[in-house]
Amino acid sequence: MTEKTINPMENEKLRKRLIEKTGGDILKCFSCGKCAASCPVSQFLDFNPRRVIRKAALGADIDEDFWPCVSCFTCNARCPNGIDIARAMNILRIEAQKDKKTARLPGIIFARAFLESVEKNGRLYELGMLAKYKIKSGRLLDDVEFGPPLMLKGKMGLLPHKSKNAKAVGEIFRRVREIDARGEK
Repeated sequence: MTEKTINPMENEKLRKRLIEKTGGDILKCFSCGKCAASCPVSQFLDFNPRRVIRKAALGADIDEDFWPCVSCFTCNARCPNGIDIARAMNILRIEAQKDKKTARLPGIIFARAFLESVEKNGRLYELGMLAKYKIKSGRLLDDVEFGPPLMLKGKMGLLPHKSKNAKAVGEIFRRVREIDARGEK
């Protein structure tokens, strides 16, 4: 399912921010398709990094779902122009979260719930993360049948298990926010 992730009225502003944040890299794309052909995710989902990058570079409406990108950097390794495509996808994710309409998309809600769980516990607390996601997304009963079997097999605990390094993980999150606030790479 493809969900609109960028406000069409913001395309030119987004294009300029993306060009600035990638150092103009996305303008080097000549649409050869090596990134899409080598993308392991595109083999299973309707995801095409070439199409997303070209639309962003042209200021076209980005109606592609760029959330499936797993930042494996295969596209970067294959790009003949050395474009950091994975970074551009991350920038698009960050920009999408700034839009009030897109902030309510299930993918963004899931990502936030995931990161909040890791920041708080130093690792993922599945049940807590899923509960937060289900409540905020309104998808309370979706996939509910998978929970009990996972718990019975010990794959998902009822209570959180904090990492011994939870404070260090929290510090990483704090530093990233600090760097982001300063506008550094």
